[in-house]
Amino acid sequence: MPGIFKKVFMKRIFFFAIAALLIITGGVFSWKTLRIKENESITRRETTSVEVLNERVHLGTFNISEAKEGVFEIRNSGEIPLIILDATTSCNCTTVEWPRKPVNPGDTARVRVTYTPNDRGRFSKTIDLYCNTLPALVTLRVDGYIE
Repeated sequence: MPGIFKKVFMKRIFFFAIAALLIITGGVFSWKTLRIKENESITRRETTSVEVLNERVHLGTFNISEAKEGVFEIRNSGEIPLIILDATTSCNCTTVEWPRKPVNPGDTARVRVTYTPNDRGRFSKTIDLYCNTLPALVTLRVDGYIE
């Protein structure tokens, strides 16, 4: 009898561990979707438009031991201040700095991206900006070659 109880107990622990894992990972993955949906639920009066002056920055060829920086320029082409709510990158080898203050209509802001290589060869990385625009996502790209 004790063996049966142990087996049932272990199955229950396994079930609850899997359920907890699914709940936690589902929350992480849905967080960004929720942020986008919150942005898209903003009425058109509360959104602006953005013009990316350079959607792709080519960092050229450089050594694996050095980091390289690229700068994107974005212009608020709308009628209300542009707010960059968040920025994410496609890997940990890329970092991004963006203006935390609103960008006034007609003004230009700079988004700085630093790429620190961890492997040789060609690379192409994306940077996603979440803004008060429709659609809320603005995608930027950096690429280059590592020797």
